[in-house]
This record gives sequence, structure tokens and C-alpha cells, in this order.
Amino acid sequence: MNDSKDDISDGETIATLPTKDPNKNQKLPGVVFVLGLSGMFLLSGFGGAFSSLKKRSTKLSAAHGTRDEYMIHQEGRNLALKALAWGTLYSTLGTGLLCYGTWKLSGASTFEEFRSKMKNLFSPLTTKTSSN
Repeated sequence: MNDSKDDISDGETIATLPTKDPNKNQKLPGVVFVLGLSGMFLLSGFGGAFSSLKKRSTKLSAAHGTRDEYMIHQEGRNLALKALAWGTLYSTLGTGLLCYGTWKLSGASTFEEFRSKMKNLFSPLTTKTSSN
């Protein structure tokens, strides 16, 4: 069967396959970069908080010297780490849900459509030039 337009009879239509977006391959390195950068900052912040807490805990336990006081500080450190982990999880999931909810409520199906809807919704910032 030949798919040229000459062979189509009246009323027949040919379904065409959607073409690939040429910008799709260009977006992948950007997405990988942003995800890698955010993961690196998340790990560095979490690691910095952990090392700071561990350093303070060691100083406190060396100053007091008794086993009971060391155990109290150890339990406090574990509680603080658990709170830090839950806080990180809640803030990450909360921000993700807020962004996803905004996306779905806008009714956009692509990022370009979402960007244009947000651009129309919020007025652009204008700079006022001073006339002398």
C-alpha cells in the first residue's frame, strides 16, 4: 500500500505518528545537572549538620566523663539526627507536593504551557527609568 496523498480516497485520513521534540535531548543534561547539584547540596548540608553535632557531642562527653552522662548525650544526638532526617523528608516532600499541585491546578501539560500560564498570571516586573 502506498501512503502518498494521490492514493487517498475521499473522506479517508491517515493517522500520523507524533514527531519527537528536538529539544527533548537538550533538556536531559540540564535535568541531570540540576538534580545532581541539588543532591550534592542536600548531602553537604546534611553531612555538615551531622559532623557539627558529632563534634559537639564528643566535646561534651569528654568534659563530663561519666558513662551515664555520655549515654544521655548519645541519646540526645540520636534524637537530633532522627529529627533532622524527618525534617528533611517533610520539607522535601512538602515542596515537591506544592510544586506538583501548582502544576496540576494550572492545567498545563507541558513546561512551556505552564511557563506561559504563569507569565500571564503574574505581571512582569518593570523598571522605572528616572528622567532628569
